[in-house]
Amino acid sequence: MKNLFFIVALFLASCSYQTIKVNDAQPCKVKLNKKFRINLPEDHRTGYTWQLNDEYDKSLLDRMNTVWEGNDNGVYFYFTAVKPGITILNFTSRNYNDINSIKEITIKVSED
Repeated sequence: MKNLFFIVALFLASCSYQTIKVNDAQPCKVKLNKKFRINLPEDHRTGYTWQLNDEYDKSLLDRMNTVWEGNDNGVYFYFTAVKPGITILNFTSRNYNDINSIKEITIKVSED
């Protein structure tokens, strides 16, 4: 059992992600070929969920998945930076046709 715990801990440590802060006014810098995630608060009791607008430059970012971590932790959007450049991610908090909030995050992928 101790070996299994060690293997899981080692795996999780090797899969670390840079967490992007949503409130940054400047472009968020991400290094090429690095994984990163964006966390947004999401409480399912309100009925509102975050959605990523599909109009970002997909040649720069590979969207891996989205994981809801509960009402207290919100939702994480996971990406890998695959090409240098700048793109804008637009997120919308909505409940059917009702829009509660919009977040815009500029991502700058660089080689250094």
